[in-house]
Amino acid sequence: MAACRTEEEKKFWAEIENECMSDLEVDEDENHDKHYVRHRLVWRTDELVEMIDRLDSRIQRHQLSYPTIDGAPSDRRPSSKCPRKFIKEA
Repeated sequence: MAACRTEEEKKFWAEIENECMSDLEVDEDENHDKHYVRHRLVWRTDELVEMIDRLDSRIQRHQLSYPTIDGAPSDRRPSSKCPRKFIKEA
């Protein structure tokens, strides 16, 4: 991923599967302006959230066609493809 600046980030990102990413949906406000609504996954570790936020901040302005706002947390559970080290312990 081009947004990765360090070897640590590249290694970290290589382990992430799509199933570890927030859910996004396109929505419109009352003025018919479109935006993405991000539904964060509550089971992700703080380390994963921080890394995703850092990388997202670098690419979001260039790749997303609409602004992003935070919505309600996602109730999606982690899949078996998600590395256990990125899942909070209950």
